[in-house]
Order: sequence, then structure tokens, then C-alpha cells
Amino acid sequence: MSILVNKKEDSINSEEMKEYLVCEWALSYGIFLNKARRFKEKEKADKADWFKDYGFVSLGYSVKLNNVNTKDLERIIGRPLNEPDGAFMGCSSQVYIIDQESWDNLMTLDTEKAKEKAEKTRLENIQYYKDIIYRCESQSNLYTKEEAKRARTNYNNLYNEGGEGYVSLFYTIDEYKYAKRRLEELQLML
Repeated sequence: MSILVNKKEDSINSEEMKEYLVCEWALSYGIFLNKARRFKEKEKADKADWFKDYGFVSLGYSVKLNNVNTKDLERIIGRPLNEPDGAFMGCSSQVYIIDQESWDNLMTLDTEKAKEKAEKTRLENIQYYKDIIYRCESQSNLYTKEEAKRARTNYNNLYNEGGEGYVSLFYTIDEYKYAKRRLEELQLML
């Protein structure tokens, strides 16, 4: 299924060129939405026979889909990824001609997944800072940076005889204040 995006006069050899909405998938750099066209007759002259009608030329418009995976792509374009419509020259990518609805669905899915990812990260950070605050409040006292450094050195000298090994954490007043501030900021983000 292809969609005609735009027809324009080609200044090199006066061919009318169809522009396609395409989705490009490359193992090495991800999934992109592009606008592309097939080769002009003059461009086909130096291409391998099998590639003349298979290749695409990007029109310079590209959107990286950072949050769409190959299963999502297959589901939305409605066919297996081993059935591409072509490839861009010089790439090991697979190119699929898509319609406007698929383009919009891929863009929407990418945005939704980005929001979900951001929310998951926010919740993980909230838990992380809650844990830090709990540890700080469970510690017998909070230290200044200098006091924490001395306490770590003393602990290491006592339990590791000055060598290498586990050294307990000694939380500082600054770490506690920072954790409280970050927790408040993250909880306000909705």
C-alpha cells in the first residue's frame, strides 16, 4: 500500500516523482519515519539491476522513533519485517511504504511510550530518594562532608586494616537535604 504525498516537477530531467511516507528499520541505528522517493531514470543508470526499482532516496525529513520496538512496528504496518518495499542506498536498512494512518499511529505510540518511560523513571527515582531519606534518618547522626570522610577512613582502618574491602555508608547533611528536595520535586511532577 503506498500513499502519494506530493507530486513535484523534477528539475534534472522533468520526471514527475512520487513521494512516499516510509518507515525505515535498521538494526544498527533504530526505527525512523521518513519521506522518500524512488530513483529517477538518470539515477538508475549506475545502480545494480536488482536495486533500480528497489532503492529509495530520502527526502531529508526524518523522525527517530526512540520508543517503538520491532514488534510494535510489525503490528502497526500490518506485515512481517522480512517483507520490505526497499532500502536506502548505502544502508542495511529495510524500508516500508506506509500510509498516513500508520505514520500517525507510530508517532502516537512513540509519544505514549516516552511518557510511560518518563513516569516509570520518575516513580523509580521517588523510591530511590525515599530509600536514601530512610537510611539517613536511620543513621545515628548525619555528617558533614569532612566528618563522613573521616568516619569512612576510621571504619576502613578498623575493619579492613587500612586495606581494601567493604566500607559502610556515612550519609551527609547535604545528601539528606538533596534527597528531600529531589523527592519533593519529583512528587510535584504530574
